[in-house]
Amino acid sequence: MKRMTVRLVGTVLLGLATGCDNPNGLPELCSARGNAEGKVSITCFTRFSDGSFDDIPAITQTLAGTSGYVERWQYGESLHFTDFNGDGRVDLCSARGNAEGYVDVACHERKANGDFPGTATFNQTVTGATGWVDDWQYGEALHFTDFNGDGRVDLCSARGNTEGTLDVSCFHRTSGGGFPDEPSFQQTLTASTGWVERWRYGEALHFVDFNKDGRVDLCGARANDEGNLEVFCYQRDAEGRFPDTLSFQQFLGNRGWTNRWQYGEALHFTDFDTDGRVDLCGARGAGPGQLEAACFFQMSNGTMRGQADFRHAFLGATQWEGDWAYGEDLSFVEP
Repeated sequence: MKRMTVRLVGTVLLGLATGCDNPNGLPELCSARGNAEGKVSITCFTRFSDGSFDDIPAITQTLAGTSGYVERWQYGESLHFTDFNGDGRVDLCSARGNAEGYVDVACHERKANGDFPGTATFNQTVTGATGWVDDWQYGEALHFTDFNGDGRVDLCSARGNTEGTLDVSCFHRTSGGGFPDEPSFQQTLTASTGWVERWRYGEALHFVDFNKDGRVDLCGARANDEGNLEVFCYQRDAEGRFPDTLSFQQFLGNRGWTNRWQYGEALHFTDFDTDGRVDLCGARGAGPGQLEAACFFQMSNGTMRGQADFRHAFLGATQWEGDWAYGEDLSFVEP
């Protein structure tokens, strides 16, 4: 089966589009993908103060110094929006396997005027990260997150092993800004099962502080055989370890997430309504290639609403058809 994946990243333009502070403090929706020349193209839709999206992109930029984002690479599975250098501006980073199976990390750290540099400003091969070959090389299981809470963005992964249980590992960045040669954290969640075949690539998994206790949790969003969405989390304890069994699980009464949709490529965790709680949002293509977004807000009791609280169809945004419909290039980016 051919496999692919995505990530998502508004009166006044917001921080990612302008390079200044985000006055509304609202997550934006951004795309990073390869164009016809194999270079990375970035598009962002900002939000108005009422929370709705502008249908016209506020930023479009092609990174002239990038290359090789062709064929399966073009879908942007390895690309992430994150504040890599901690300067308050969202950067664009990639993490993917090279020919030796090591992980190559590269970042385009945004300038004060809001532009991304055409060539990477940070490059490192993480030699302690091994086995990222064949279908693993596209980086679906790799994430950037401040796992140890020291204010620096780390490199983490979550994927299924040969037994179908989840392996989690992280490389914590040092004070010098680089990654160590060996993993700083490793754990197998022995009671997690079923992470086999396509599920093992971790498309449904995300690192996020779901319960807002200051520790990054491992959460997922995917669909069951009936097309209903499942949200689940392994919430880390005070020692920083994950439990073997789920800490949170909820099924949402939303059908239609069947076939390839079930793997959760289009789903993301973000505080969309800025109430301090993590919401579940999706961004994907609808016919004919029109981009649409929807969100389930987390309530004060910690559960999600059964039906979407927010929906938006982007008029004129018609580049999300065919394999693009699954939103692998999309991310919700918080300021």
